[in-house]
Amino acid sequence: MLSSVYNQLVYPRVVYPLYHYAKRDGANRARRELSRSQWMDREALQVLAQEKLQRLLEFAYENVRYYREVLDGSGIALEKLSSPNAFRQLPPLKKNDIRENLERMVSTNLHGNRLISNSTSGSTGEPMRFYHDTRSNAYRKAGEIRGKEMTGFRFGEREVKLWGSPIDESSATNLFGRAHGRLTNLRFLSAYQLTPRQMDHYIELMRHFRPVLMVSYPSALETFANYCRAKQVTGRLVKRILTSAETLFPHQRELFETQFGAEVFNRYGCREVSDIAQECVAHKGLHVSADRVMVEVVDEQGQPCEPGQPGEVLVTDLDNYGMPFIRYRIGDTATWSKEESCSCGRGLPLLAAVEGRSMDAVKSREGCALGGTFWTILFRARPGIKQFQVVQDSLDGINVSFVRGDGLESASLDYFTQKIREKCGQNFSVDYKEVVSIPNQKSGKQRLVISAC
Repeated sequence: MLSSVYNQLVYPRVVYPLYHYAKRDGANRARRELSRSQWMDREALQVLAQEKLQRLLEFAYENVRYYREVLDGSGIALEKLSSPNAFRQLPPLKKNDIRENLERMVSTNLHGNRLISNSTSGSTGEPMRFYHDTRSNAYRKAGEIRGKEMTGFRFGEREVKLWGSPIDESSATNLFGRAHGRLTNLRFLSAYQLTPRQMDHYIELMRHFRPVLMVSYPSALETFANYCRAKQVTGRLVKRILTSAETLFPHQRELFETQFGAEVFNRYGCREVSDIAQECVAHKGLHVSADRVMVEVVDEQGQPCEPGQPGEVLVTDLDNYGMPFIRYRIGDTATWSKEESCSCGRGLPLLAAVEGRSMDAVKSREGCALGGTFWTILFRARPGIKQFQVVQDSLDGINVSFVRGDGLESASLDYFTQKIREKCGQNFSVDYKEVVSIPNQKSGKQRLVISAC
């Protein structure tokens, strides 16, 4: 009883606010702002975002060498750059731009702000080092809390995190991290190596801890869910599941809902700018955090995509003044929703779908590009493929590694080949290799499609 009172009342209403008040890190102010701005109407949110963008551009011009050159090169007056048409004339920021200009992208005038070093996991290539500042860190934390609350979770309730980022695991498992987990009602479960012994331990931990929310990669959680199903684990281990860092596919959502009896929510973000969009209890799409990030979905010519039309994602962090990310090309594809509003009442705009960076697209010489959803639907159209991974080294064909399940027949492989060639051309090579398992990456993620083309 005392533990429940502490976690639901004392920690979120007393301990957390006092701790961040003492740190003077802006976390309390950020929480208040984001709690209020999510309910603004669409027009008011646009005004807020344009004002924040203008301040960011002015600051970047005055204090960041890299952006002074980029903005001067645009030939557009600084006071006009925040208008949508002018803003789109700025060149997108690519990962190689960051690697080659890291120090030149850091602000020379932090005004007491502090840089926080960070890096990507390198799951699709070379890891990338970058910085964010203490100001944006406060908004990152506030945005993460708000996203969890969109699921119906109350800040301070019991939570488990099945995760694999080396940075997150290191901070969660050291002495301070373990103490922080106890204080905040959070348990960290490593997704590095999901062995049967480890997953048995997680099952028992969740039975005793009784978490309200579980946060995980879809691929890691799929491994855990299939293990629970094979072990015939019954009873609700968790009430709500929030997936992130990878594309959540329909078959995964169905598996999680069936196995755990939990409501499943999707979250979209990246380590460089943190949370970008979040599904709410209405499940009408993903609400973009337009009060702290500016999201563009553009076609191959760099023009805005209409709702329902997939395009490339460019994102601008409106709060990171230490190392601004302006029109950052993440490498993802997304689609704006045709829904103009959500029944939850939030004015935050909606994305209908996101193809995350955990999936590449297979390309052919005919110009076809097949993303992750095509492959997951294809290999589940016939029984017998338990797991798969598609690897493409040239435009002439692919190699498919697969783990055999029940009911696989040679005719099924012929069927898959036929469907692939209908898209990629009759001369497209498709080679199969049966394996015992598909290895996860070090982070615990699993890439289903890997293309070098």
